[in-house]
Amino acid sequence: MPSAVDGLGARQGNAATSAFASLSSDDFFNLILTELTKQDPLQPNDTQALLDQLSTVYNIQSSMDLSTSMETLISRNEFASASSMIGRYVTGLDETSTRVEGLVAAATRTDKGAVLVLDDGSRVPMGSVDGVIEAPQGGES
Repeated sequence: MPSAVDGLGARQGNAATSAFASLSSDDFFNLILTELTKQDPLQPNDTQALLDQLSTVYNIQSSMDLSTSMETLISRNEFASASSMIGRYVTGLDETSTRVEGLVAAATRTDKGAVLVLDDGSRVPMGSVDGVIEAPQGGES
């Protein structure tokens, strides 16, 4: 008798991993017990194979969750760094790869990451900043 979850580890896409991620430990044990009680006693299923499949799916989901968390952390860290640049004088390449320099007036978050907005309106992605100095004080140029 084929297992109710045979091939679960071979499924692709988020449906299988999302379904597995929603399982509580009680759900997991109920799944194992159901698997064991419904199998043919004369042809038992390989319980270790079932556990291996579930473990594989769990590891994939954990890796995806960790990757998402890391991306979020990196994005927040980059934006915090960009925000700390407000009031500093920077040099770098703007979004059209033109060399610009100026005082950072604001920081914004875009789908491509944090972007510094200079006092002349130029927009410099954080990854394109190549110099930072303290802003000149009191009208010095």
